[in-house]
Amino acid sequence: MTDTAYVVLILMGFSVCALVLRALYVRGER
Repeated sequence: MTDTAYVVLILMGFSVCALVLRALYVRGER
């Protein structure tokens, strides 16, 4: 169970980082 929780947290963190980087990239492009 612990491993699954860690995987979920990692995936969520990666998704958040991806969204932030994408938002910054779009803002910088314009």
